[in-house]
Amino acid sequence: MKMFKYNFVISLVLALCVVFFKNSWLVYPLLWAFSAVALVSEAYLFNRPTIFRKRSTGEIPLLVKLVLLPYLFVAQSYNWIVCRQKSHVACSKLSDNVFVASRLSKSDVPMLRAEGISAILDVTAEYDGLNLSQSDEGFFYLNIPILDHHIPSPTQIAQALAWIEVMHNESRRVVVHCALGRGRSVFVCAAYFLAQSASSNTDTVMESIQQHRIKARLNKQQRRALTALHQKDLLQHKEQLGMLVNPVAGGGKWMSYENDILGYLTKRYRLVIAKTQPDKTPSESAKLLFNEHEFDVFVAGGGDGTLAAASEIAMENQCTFGILPLGTANSLAHVLQGVVTKFDPIDRACRTLLSGKLQTIDTIDCNGITMLLVAAIGIEAKMIADSDRESKNEQGQFAYIRHFMDALLDNDDITVQVTVDENKTQVVHCASLVVANAAPKVTILAQGGQTEPDYQDGQLDVTIVPHQENVQDYLSVAQVLLGEKPSKDNMVRHFCCKKLHLQFQESLNVAIDGEVHQFDEMSFEIRPKSLVMMVPKA
Repeated sequence: MKMFKYNFVISLVLALCVVFFKNSWLVYPLLWAFSAVALVSEAYLFNRPTIFRKRSTGEIPLLVKLVLLPYLFVAQSYNWIVCRQKSHVACSKLSDNVFVASRLSKSDVPMLRAEGISAILDVTAEYDGLNLSQSDEGFFYLNIPILDHHIPSPTQIAQALAWIEVMHNESRRVVVHCALGRGRSVFVCAAYFLAQSASSNTDTVMESIQQHRIKARLNKQQRRALTALHQKDLLQHKEQLGMLVNPVAGGGKWMSYENDILGYLTKRYRLVIAKTQPDKTPSESAKLLFNEHEFDVFVAGGGDGTLAAASEIAMENQCTFGILPLGTANSLAHVLQGVVTKFDPIDRACRTLLSGKLQTIDTIDCNGITMLLVAAIGIEAKMIADSDRESKNEQGQFAYIRHFMDALLDNDDITVQVTVDENKTQVVHCASLVVANAAPKVTILAQGGQTEPDYQDGQLDVTIVPHQENVQDYLSVAQVLLGEKPSKDNMVRHFCCKKLHLQFQESLNVAIDGEVHQFDEMSFEIRPKSLVMMVPKA
């Protein structure tokens, strides 16, 4: 209320000046100043830091700056004057990996580097933040907007502590800063130290902080709120999310989006993150995570192959599963979260993990491998086998298109012995055979039915395309698969079943959820509603 009173009194004085100078040109700047201070007063009264519209990048929009310029000019001038005083200390080390500071500028970067700091938690609402994560500086940045002298909400403080924790797990030192490094930032640091020791209390933690930063202080309301949060065990999130990430998927998308993803997910979860290793399969890496932790939600970040492998471990541990589509094709995200994931995959996926609903989907046991999407022999298998990591990094999804056309021009007539459920074995000659649980429309060779494969119908969708003489014939097949014209002369064969066995004349490349394997026979069995996933709300 202190800051509200100050701003309210100033707005009253400005209102009187507007009336007094109503016939003078001064009325316009005075009216501008009154409007700015009155808006900020209202924000302090109702605790609305969003009035500054500070973006996740730490920038306050230009329009907001123009409207609130009189207030911002005075606030920043005061901050500049105080920070230039000899007695002011810009940054203080509270522990080996936690620092507290006043407002940072680019001139502070050498100091941050000298201290080994690479993560910045900005808890101001009224100042542009020092976001260096988008530059070559390589800092991680998060803004949690809190008004001066105010108290962060339980959700805000839990997010701050979860973010600091995940930074420390990644061996990053964190600096928490507000305007002067005395109140809001100190509140967050005190909360962090309280959460680390159940036997601590607010007084002892504040005494410890003040040994390193003499002017650190909390007002009475802040002290009471911090003590209450600690006593009620509300300092940290209750839910823990485990995440397995393939850092090379999609040409290294994780490195580009990591800062945004961590900022998103710490709003609800405490995070434990592991990365896939060249000497371990994704399943092995996931098992190690579950051996060491318990999770409410388990998330895989990578291509469709990584997601499918990790889902198996989630099922074994009866854990809710979520996805971060970091791959090239991201077909699973396309099916579960809609075509928007082709254009904005990370934002959509993170919003789903924060507030999505639960949905139980089918999975397929394919030669002991958990399959979520499709297994393909023939044209699609050749396309995926030819689309190596280098070509996908350089061309993205266009690599698949190019190699798909190459596969159409150069494909073999494959002979397969097919046993459907418990029926008699048949011999099939084909250029493509696809077994699907789920597949978006762009996976053309899986679209033999009237609709896209249904991942909740408890059945395998099988689509067989016979060998064609030329590309023109395959284009006609594509029109059939896309529903643009009816099939004729057995151009496409489709059926559903619960079990399927395939026997090949020789060992063949088989693409299972985007990963290439070699088999001479294959067994498929549907596992109805076996995986609980987070999907977007309708």
